[in-house]
Amino acid sequence: MKNTLYILCLSSFAFISTSHSYADEVDHSKMDHSKHMMSMSHSDTQISTPSPDPILKEAGNDVFGTIQEAIKQLDANPKTDWSKVDLEALRQHLIDMKNFTLDVDVLSQKNTEKGTKIIIKASTEAAKASLSRAMLAHPAMLKSETGWTMTVTAKDDKYTLNISTEKPDEVARLRALGYIGVMALGNHHQIHHWMMASGNNPHNGHMKH
Repeated sequence: MKNTLYILCLSSFAFISTSHSYADEVDHSKMDHSKHMMSMSHSDTQISTPSPDPILKEAGNDVFGTIQEAIKQLDANPKTDWSKVDLEALRQHLIDMKNFTLDVDVLSQKNTEKGTKIIIKASTEAAKASLSRAMLAHPAMLKSETGWTMTVTAKDDKYTLNISTEKPDEVARLRALGYIGVMALGNHHQIHHWMMASGNNPHNGHMKH
C-alpha cells in the first residue's frame, strides 16, 4: 500500500513539473497569434474555406435571415429583373413587423357576440409609426384570407380592434388568436415579402416610411 501511494505521488509530481515547464516555455503574451491562425488555416481547410453546405443554418436575426432567403431566391430565378429589386423596402417592412410584434401592449381583450374587441397601444415611437402603417393594410388582408371583418379606430395613442366572423364555429378560434394571432394569421406575409424584394411592392402608396 505504501509503495502504491509513493508511486502515485511521484506520478503527480512529474505531471505538475511537466505542466509548469511547458507554461514557462510557452509565453502567450509573446505569441504571434496571426502566424498561429495562418498555420491553422493551412493545416485545416475547414477553417479557412467556407463550406458550400454550412453546418450552421441560422443566418442571424430573423430580419437578416428573411432577406438572405430572398436573395437566394432572386439568384436562383433567371428571370429576376435586378433593376426592380428593392431589398430596402423589405427591410423596412420587416422592421415594422418586429416593432408591432414586440413593442405593442395589449391593454384589454373582451368577447363580443361574434368575435372580440381588443385595445392596444404602442410602447415606443417607432412601434407607433409601424402600428399605424399595419392597421391601414391588415384589415383588407384578413378579410380576403378569412372572411373576417376587422375595424380599427384610433384615439390618442390607442387602437381599438373589433374583429368578428359570421361563422359561429369560428368565433372561439378568433378569440383565442387575439391580437398577435390575428396579425400573424395566413400566408400573405411571405407572398408580400417576395413581392417587395422582387420590386413589386404591394404596399406602395400606404406603407411609406
